[in-house]
Amino acid sequence: MISKIMNMELYTKRIVFARRMAWIGSTVAVILALIPGISDLIIGRTPSYNPELAIFTATLVAVVWYVYWTYRVVLVPTVENEMQRQVHRGSLATALIAELQWLDRILRDIYEQGHWAYDPIFYPLLERAEQNLHIFSSDTISKIANFHFRLLIVK
Repeated sequence: MISKIMNMELYTKRIVFARRMAWIGSTVAVILALIPGISDLIIGRTPSYNPELAIFTATLVAVVWYVYWTYRVVLVPTVENEMQRQVHRGSLATALIAELQWLDRILRDIYEQGHWAYDPIFYPLLERAEQNLHIFSSDTISKIANFHFRLLIVK
């Protein structure tokens, strides 16, 4: 979870930095394009339109924003896929640990007592979910409680 948050913070910092650089690059390009006209005004001459400079500035601004959006499109799936993989690995690892702890208890009982001394309706993932209700929505909590109640009735 911490690495997921750190990845999201890193992703956010990268995107914010890239956006700032795009704005700075665009602003600098426009200011540099305006300097000849402003200097003409200061001197007292009528500023002249330079189509090559206008096209160059527009192209430069377009390239800057093209690079920003390309960077963002490439970065988003990479970060999201990595975060999803980490969440899936964490979920799988948690389920595996719960199952192994359950199996370990059963095998210890068989070794020590020579028979199955466990509750056949007990399921480790349900117990683990009940221990960590704070991570679920209220609707999910009520469904878990309802399912557990039905299991107790069957028992």
